[in-house]
Amino acid sequence: MKTLTLYLSGRLFGAALGVTLMLAAIGQVVDLFDTADNILETGTGIGGFAFYLVMTLPTLLDQLIPIGTLIATLFVVSILARNNEATAMRAAGLSPGRVAVCLLPAAIGLALVHFAVLEGLTQPAEQHVAQWWANHLSDPGARANEPVWLKVDGNVVSVQHVEDGGRKLGGVTIFERDAQSIVGSRVVAEHAAYDAGNWHLSGAKRTAWPRETQSQTHPADGPWQTHLRPASIMEALTPQGHVSARLAEGVLSGRLPATAAPSVYRTAVQRAFAAPLANLPMLLIATPLILTNPRQTVMGRGFLVSLGAGLFYMLVDGLGATIARGGVADPVLASWGPLVVFSLFAIARLAWLTRMPRSHRPSSESLPQASEIMP
Repeated sequence: MKTLTLYLSGRLFGAALGVTLMLAAIGQVVDLFDTADNILETGTGIGGFAFYLVMTLPTLLDQLIPIGTLIATLFVVSILARNNEATAMRAAGLSPGRVAVCLLPAAIGLALVHFAVLEGLTQPAEQHVAQWWANHLSDPGARANEPVWLKVDGNVVSVQHVEDGGRKLGGVTIFERDAQSIVGSRVVAEHAAYDAGNWHLSGAKRTAWPRETQSQTHPADGPWQTHLRPASIMEALTPQGHVSARLAEGVLSGRLPATAAPSVYRTAVQRAFAAPLANLPMLLIATPLILTNPRQTVMGRGFLVSLGAGLFYMLVDGLGATIARGGVADPVLASWGPLVVFSLFAIARLAWLTRMPRSHRPSSESLPQASEIMP
């Protein structure tokens, strides 16, 4: 059993990585149709293309590992059936459920790879790409129409320009709020520079609105006391990008500034652990294909049905994540619900097909006895 597990898991793990990388390569080629002109405008040449492709790869892998696992499982199971390996396993008393158990280590390994990409590579890569675009814009003022917004120290901060990895800011506006979250003053600064762990404002003016009196404006050049760090600025450059569980926990605990609604960070914590486990329902959805006869057209239909079920799962899972980030649904229910429901459904379907009489299975041919296959 151990040898069979290593054999099947090794084939699936290698096939899943290969399919995922192939899909990622196709996705990058398609993306280059839209971004090639912009990359050429940066003047970085081949190095710019290489940098862009490497930095965008983690995001694609995050999206494609589950579907890559599904397609790879379908192909591996189809090859087992075509080479009569599946028939030999069944004749030896190995049920499809036990085959799925043999494939489970590969799904666990892929989940670990997915988690490492999700938590260790995706967010830093997106930040590097955002900074790279900001540093190579042909028009430095092009970001003026896309200000960066942050919530830090109870105040709301707007930044028009970002340079030097978030250490130099331009067009800074700070809306200072009191304990009741009421804006009592506003600081507008031409520049903010970060050095030796401290911020310094230049060309700054503070306008206060005391109650029952006229507004007052005074110079505000000097130190800016805040917990804001350049890394938070870089994270804000990709407001629709990936949020790691570490960052989400830091924001929810108040240690890090927020750039989005609390529901976004609560969902990110749940998704960090639920998303990598999407390989499990994909594996269970594809395994019943081992019961089909490769010489019958029903195998092609089974392949398409399993592929459609996996894509439907990804649609439901993505929809749940979206509405959870918007605060419409509970993050725990939206992140784990589709995973649990589809996994239970796939297990029930696999058990039902296993117990079904042979004459009613997708393959109408009788199953050979072990003596007919093995000496």
